[in-house]
Amino acid sequence: MKKLNYIIFLCLSIILISSTLSYADIDKSLYLTNTHISKDNLEINNMYSIESKTLNEESSFFKSNIKYPYLKIKDKYSNKKNKSVKVIQDINNNIQSYITGNFSKVKEQAKQYEDYYNGLTSKEKENTIKYQFEIDTDSEVSYNKNNLISVPITTYEFTGGAHGMTYLTSFNYNLSTGDEIQLKDMFKKDVDYVKIANKYISSQIAKDKDNFFYNDPGIKGFTTISSNQEFYITNDGIVIYFPLYSIAPYSTGIPKFKMTYKEFGKYLIDLDK
Repeated sequence: MKKLNYIIFLCLSIILISSTLSYADIDKSLYLTNTHISKDNLEINNMYSIESKTLNEESSFFKSNIKYPYLKIKDKYSNKKNKSVKVIQDINNNIQSYITGNFSKVKEQAKQYEDYYNGLTSKEKENTIKYQFEIDTDSEVSYNKNNLISVPITTYEFTGGAHGMTYLTSFNYNLSTGDEIQLKDMFKKDVDYVKIANKYISSQIAKDKDNFFYNDPGIKGFTTISSNQEFYITNDGIVIYFPLYSIAPYSTGIPKFKMTYKEFGKYLIDLDK
């Protein structure tokens, strides 16, 4: 009888262990399938280190002080035929093309102005300001985990006149696919993100009327975010921003509105899941 009980106990134990292992395998499989993330992709943010590149020049008519991030693929991944390597390289190319494009544009404008100035007579030069055209950038990697990366780049350009212009452009990417992330992608499905964002931004502007075009006659202020609204991601939320002069005077700078996970978490997707 004791022998029979032992055999029954042993059989039940084997069945229980097998069921547990089977459940664990199924659960893992479902996770990977539902999220469309492979084992390689789970480590994409760890496949590179973030370095800086510079593009600095100075002459009497032109000056650049440019610094921008570069995602350097780690040696152990560099020789692998992994689609993620190409995604990273494409992001580097996009950022570099943006930087060098702006650099070349301002440098060419400076050259044209230099030719114009050098063609003036001595007397004409006495009544003409000798400008030094300038381009500077300030960039950061504001979010870099969960297979996502967000890189806002602020560019200041001076090409003569009373003051320069500042521009903000962000590079937001899903590293798993290589796709650019749109603002709507940051919100849960079936959420009217336009309505929620508009209401929040309008409320913030109403609290600070003097620094925005608020009921100014003949001036159109904020009405709604656009279908391709610019933003960037941070560890504690998303930042929606607008160009100079679009909804506020120059003195306000680039208007930014942060929607934090603490306040808007019920609408925003959970990036840590």
